[in-house]
Amino acid sequence: MNTRRTGIIALLLGAGIMAIASAKPVMLNTTSSEPEGLYVVVKRQPDRVGRGAYVSACPPMSAVIHLGVIRHYLAAGTCPDGTVPVLKQVEAVAGDRVEFSAAGLAVNGRLLPNTAPAATDPHGRPLPHYPFGTYSVAPNQVWLVSTFSPLSFDGRYFGPIPAADIHAIVRPLWTEQ
Repeated sequence: MNTRRTGIIALLLGAGIMAIASAKPVMLNTTSSEPEGLYVVVKRQPDRVGRGAYVSACPPMSAVIHLGVIRHYLAAGTCPDGTVPVLKQVEAVAGDRVEFSAAGLAVNGRLLPNTAPAATDPHGRPLPHYPFGTYSVAPNQVWLVSTFSPLSFDGRYFGPIPAADIHAIVRPLWTEQ
């Protein structure tokens, strides 16, 4: 058994023990959109989410989300569209000004790192993005964006989502970063 697999098994066992001890669910993130590792659920069905919070959410079905499904950017899971919830950070909330351009997303005048949209996916296929422009985030909406990975499938492609589609606020428990 290789060292990485042994480490992952030990990590999962430890997470299970911690989850039982803390009575809080633990999520495993294996995607590269945010740091890989364990995240603990802090609050389910939050009524309010602040900028910078890590969340688990099910973006509503759209043509871009459908593209993410058929191209396997999104794995199978428990969301209404049959995908796994995304783990992202909230980068813009109601009242924020989002400017989206080829350079990336700027929130209230601050350009976020690693948010320039890719023209193609890793397989060279065209990747449509949300329309460039300036947006005022509507009440009860949020933009979920990864500043961690320039390849994340996030608000650059599907735009803002209803805050009600956020299922939980999570925080890193243990990550490889």
